[in-house]
Amino acid sequence: MLGVLLAVVAAVAGLLTAAPAHAAAWDPGSRTISAPKAADWFIYGDHSAATATVSRTADSTDAFWVGLDGAIATASWQAGRGWSAPRNITAPAASTGKGLSVVARNPHHLDVFWVGQGGTVATTWWDAATGWGKPFTVAPAGSASGAATSVVARNPNHLDVFWTSPAGAVSTTWWDVATGWARPFTVAPVGAAAKTATSVVARNPNHLDVFWTSPAGAVSTTWWDAATGWGRPFTISAPGTAAKTAISVVARNPNHLDVFWISPQWAVSHTWWDAAATWAKPFNLAPDWSATDTDGVTAIARNPNHLDVFWINRQGRVATTWWDAATPWGAPFPIPSWARWGISATARTPDRADLFWVDPNGAIGTTTWDEQKPTPGSHARMTSFSPASNGFQFRNDFTTEPIQNLRFGGLCGGMAYSALDYYYTHQPIPQQNILPATGTKLFNQIYSRQVPSITDNVDKWAELMVNPFGWRTNEFFNWGLQGFNGGRLQELQRSIDAGRPVPLGLFKAGNGGAGPHHQVVAIGYDLGRYRGDLGAFKEDLKIFIYDPNHPGQTVTLVPSVADHSYHYLEFPGESWMTYFVDSKYRTTTPLSLLDEPGNQGATPNQLAVTIGTGGDDLRGGSDNANIVVTFTDGRQQFFDNINNGARWIDNYAQTVVLPIYPGNAKVRSVVLSTTGGDNWNVNTLTVKTLAGQMLYQASGNPLVRFTGAHIPYTARIN
Repeated sequence: MLGVLLAVVAAVAGLLTAAPAHAAAWDPGSRTISAPKAADWFIYGDHSAATATVSRTADSTDAFWVGLDGAIATASWQAGRGWSAPRNITAPAASTGKGLSVVARNPHHLDVFWVGQGGTVATTWWDAATGWGKPFTVAPAGSASGAATSVVARNPNHLDVFWTSPAGAVSTTWWDVATGWARPFTVAPVGAAAKTATSVVARNPNHLDVFWTSPAGAVSTTWWDAATGWGRPFTISAPGTAAKTAISVVARNPNHLDVFWISPQWAVSHTWWDAAATWAKPFNLAPDWSATDTDGVTAIARNPNHLDVFWINRQGRVATTWWDAATPWGAPFPIPSWARWGISATARTPDRADLFWVDPNGAIGTTTWDEQKPTPGSHARMTSFSPASNGFQFRNDFTTEPIQNLRFGGLCGGMAYSALDYYYTHQPIPQQNILPATGTKLFNQIYSRQVPSITDNVDKWAELMVNPFGWRTNEFFNWGLQGFNGGRLQELQRSIDAGRPVPLGLFKAGNGGAGPHHQVVAIGYDLGRYRGDLGAFKEDLKIFIYDPNHPGQTVTLVPSVADHSYHYLEFPGESWMTYFVDSKYRTTTPLSLLDEPGNQGATPNQLAVTIGTGGDDLRGGSDNANIVVTFTDGRQQFFDNINNGARWIDNYAQTVVLPIYPGNAKVRSVVLSTTGGDNWNVNTLTVKTLAGQMLYQASGNPLVRFTGAHIPYTARIN
């Protein structure tokens, strides 16, 4: 009886912020530009320079990070092209895992610096005419403590690099096009600095200001001027006011400096200097316990009258505040993100900011602020759920057959529930971008959550089916607009206002009540001028959605009063009569699957084998499929029962990810075979690396029919 009920019903089927005006142009979601485990997310000490970024033109951004293997990696963005694939610019073990800095001394040149093995200070460069150069050291072993380097180009033909030594001195060297690299020397004596990052700025071509944290927890500084040389170091905050994390300094005009740091009580602190007024008394921009001890603070000036400051809050989100000459400091708020450490930021135009971090999976996360971009307005309320980092990366293209010959498309409810499970238990969601094959752990996880997403809401689905001749269509539509007396909008607001993303059921009229209906996650809303009173401005309402059918993006559900429906602004053809709030959802602990095949990123030592079953299914149980991979060096690797005993239905393709041996040997062949005595038609077979390189592709009707004779099929790789 339960199976019949499920079949019938299936056919039917962080911190909150009231975003201020400045938050309106932040992306409602974030994305990653690398695979998981691209960066070292278990390094210890000062994590502040785990990423570095620079915009050498208004149409480009270059991001850098230290990989798990100690190599320096990069990806670049260009207008009209988007993000490039990540690549290494050094050999493995080049870096200790931190100390990264980058500068563009002209639009066609980049210089990158890091702390190398043994405490060297190392560098490499890129030039548009020659590409990446060979890395070399500018300070010998034992020079650097391991904390971040900092670099500045005060003119296009000169570089100055700074770091702290193991003995607590602040050291520097410089390069000039006329003389090359100078011998390193100290600008603050032994014992002056804690083993943390330095920060430097050139407020004009003939002046430098350098900042660091002292062992006593004071913010210290010295300066260089072309007319006087190096000044004597002094403190600009009292002892015990600065944690041993990164400091950030910005010169928004030649006569002004702004310095930011984290206090020992994890407040975000600030002071400033002006040529007309000297140093100001430090004060807090964000109160105690706003930040963490795993990262510092970073700041940018997008124009001479504006500052943006970023840090990681205690909920693992990137938080920010801003100052504008026309307004006082804004209230801090979190940006949709999921960050561990390593914030860096750049402003490639006065209207755009790009932000980067290392997320809990070790991937490089990013989001943007764009003043010109239409995003949730000043009335928007958003949770911290980001479809890019908290949603699945594959599209909901599942096909299932829970009852013989009764087939359903999609597992949207299971994907919505599972994504929320990972979010609410603070676990990183699996990162694979390939649809999980039937029988895999991730498929089973999603399918197990699909069942309660339907059965627990039978009453809601059934109620919406009672609509003879469409007489209740207007009533059902208005439920979604009703912000009072238990209306759907009121239920939605209560959840979002409490900082809780919530599942929604989307009901489609017609087709005898059979849909197709849908299940998604509401992550925010914006009333605009609408008051939830069924009065004027109903079409101002926007509900921000994670939809498993649209991975990695936030979609916007809006009402259409004219035809009594709700549709996506981004996909107007996708519409429903109404929605309901799934208040029956309860969090369960999901499987931790980051070490499963497919979640290690697009590495060459993983094969994606796609098998398209034809008109005769693979039964499962004792009738299963096996694969043998043979390499050019003669080694073989055996993968038995790749379907995990599950039935693979007819006329449907399944993809399995195989972790193969690392090394230089290439794949010579992939052999597919079966166990048991059942017949199985395979119509298509595709073999490619997870990085996308096609190795083999064949099709037929069938390509091969397996029988009890157990004759294998061999895919020979050229």
